[in-house]
Amino acid sequence: MIRFKEWKEIPWNDIQLFVYDLQNKIYCHAKKNRIGLVRHCQNKLVKSMEAKLLAVRSVSQDNRGKVTAGIDKIAKLNPEQRLKLARKLVLDGKASKIRRVFIPKSNGKLRSLG
Repeated sequence: MIRFKEWKEIPWNDIQLFVYDLQNKIYCHAKKNRIGLVRHCQNKLVKSMEAKLLAVRSVSQDNRGKVTAGIDKIAKLNPEQRLKLARKLVLDGKASKIRRVFIPKSNGKLRSLG
């Protein structure tokens, strides 16, 4: 388990290595048809803080649409908000219903976002 207090203190190389190693283990176990070990590694990956941090980083910093506001009309997250989101994130496999809102385009018309 990694320990840090701020977003800028996070050791991204270590986190990427951890997630890559788990994904590689899942692949190797699946290739050898070890279903129990595949599920164990998958659960470990989904519950890990490292995977959540990497997911939040990819959506809020690395994504091409990172400056486009979502349905909550928030365009950018500051480092404290990213860290709070990663700690709050629950990956349980259940998706919530799609919420549809209309956002203004540059030409004055509206487009749907969901």
